[in-house]
Amino acid sequence: MSVIGGAISISSIRRARIGSLLVLLALAGIGGYAVTETTAHQGGITGQTQKTTNAGCSCHCASSNSATSVALTTPTTTFFTGTSATFSVTVTNTTEAGGGIDIAAYSGSLTAGSGLYSSGGELTHSSPQTFDASHTATWQVTYTAPSTAGWDTIYATGNAVNLDGRNGSGDCSDKWNSANKFVVQVLAQPKRLTLGRTSINLGTLRVGRRKADSVLVSSSGIFALTINSNTMKTGTQFGNVAPGANGRTLNPGLTEVDSVIFAPTSRGTFSDSLIFTTNSDTIPDQRKGLVVNGQAIQAIFTNPLSTLAFGNLKLSKFTAKMAFPFSNTGDDTLFLQSPSISGNGFTISQAPHSLTLPPSASDTVIVQFAPTARQPYSGTLTFSASNGVTTPSITLSGTGLAPLVQATTPWPAGSIRVGQQLITTVTIKNTGNDTLHISNAALTQSGTKFTLGAFDATVLPGAQGSFHLTYKPTAEKTDTAQLQFATDDMSTPSVSINVLAGGTLPHMLLGEIDTVDIGQVKVGGKVTRDIAIYNTGGADLTLSAVTATPTPPFSASSSSYVTAGSTVY
Repeated sequence: MSVIGGAISISSIRRARIGSLLVLLALAGIGGYAVTETTAHQGGITGQTQKTTNAGCSCHCASSNSATSVALTTPTTTFFTGTSATFSVTVTNTTEAGGGIDIAAYSGSLTAGSGLYSSGGELTHSSPQTFDASHTATWQVTYTAPSTAGWDTIYATGNAVNLDGRNGSGDCSDKWNSANKFVVQVLAQPKRLTLGRTSINLGTLRVGRRKADSVLVSSSGIFALTINSNTMKTGTQFGNVAPGANGRTLNPGLTEVDSVIFAPTSRGTFSDSLIFTTNSDTIPDQRKGLVVNGQAIQAIFTNPLSTLAFGNLKLSKFTAKMAFPFSNTGDDTLFLQSPSISGNGFTISQAPHSLTLPPSASDTVIVQFAPTARQPYSGTLTFSASNGVTTPSITLSGTGLAPLVQATTPWPAGSIRVGQQLITTVTIKNTGNDTLHISNAALTQSGTKFTLGAFDATVLPGAQGSFHLTYKPTAEKTDTAQLQFATDDMSTPSVSINVLAGGTLPHMLLGEIDTVDIGQVKVGGKVTRDIAIYNTGGADLTLSAVTATPTPPFSASSSSYVTAGSTVY
């Protein structure tokens, strides 16, 4: 039998057996405690804990002694498989000088600290330790949990000795005791997911651009971690890029970098979550995420007008200008390209002062309308911008106005008897869409037979205008005059109309040349004979004082009026 703290060693007994049987008998006669301790016992022994026996250090004393206390302390009583912790083992006795120790574990393994060594899987002291001022001896032991989850027990038996090198002949002068069984729980090593950050703020970004950031993902457990998936919760404005396919394995202590991409398609403040699902043995790590934020900024092209209507514009006026105001009501700079115009008649008179418009700033484009024809015009003012900003197309409209004079030449004014006055009217028509203005009207002629009277200085669209003339011929012939006037018809600024008029006279022609033979007439009878008178002139012939001589027997009567070109009898 061996004694912790020193008395009789098995090696001493074995040497006694070799020497003499008489020695063994003598030992039996004195209870086996008469032999002096050897240095081997001073090195401590194992197999004395409650793991294998309840006898304890019976060679010192058959029973344990409560005056000696043995305690094990550690920061935790729960271990994951394969993990380690340091225990403090103490032996305390107020009457003894020092102590020794035997420590064993049921399933786990022990690593000796200072003053201990391993023997048979247990730890014992390399030499008895002198108590300190508090009558305590302390040893440090490293405990490593087994690879299988469950429960484990750590045992310790300590002996308080007087350091005299003897076992007290079993008189219990050296006092041993066992520590309470120290039970620990051994858990399966965890599969842990650790994220390097709890949120990602991608800041401010223009719509249509992309920005990325990353998170460090670690397998912080002991076992390999399987990442079943990692994806954005909604994925509306954010996306992510993983370093491998779903179901990838992340070994203990290793890390990966996962990226989050902010690619906004519209203006606003957005939030999403990057979610990881794993095979972790803890619920929080089976579905773990981090919040992702970002603000998308964009310029907003704002225009109070959707059309520029120039209305009617006289061609003679040539141009009209209108302003088209616009502003940036967004939260990003508005980057414009030079505006353009499609459609004839419209041009940009003044471009924007700058093609870069900060938020809340305004600018103006001046559009000019210059019609060249009497017709409706239409066009479009177009803007374009970068960064996906919507820009309008502004409708342009206007009508070119112009009068259009329509005149007939030559103008037949008619005829009148020489010496008489003909009042006539020369008419023109305005077939345009604007008021016709007439000025500088005059007659060019040989002589003074024609006289220009009043005329219409303005002629409304679709209306007729008049020039009043008088004509007094001096001879039987056709006279000509040229009526000239100016207009604001850009296509016909000057008009000339030939006015034709004639002087006429009557010309009488008798149907009988010299003699009218009435023939025989019975006395007292009456015979009437018509004589044809022709008017071959251009004026009416007036007959008067028609007589027949001698009277009686002759008499005459006639019409007093013969129109031009007719015959009377």
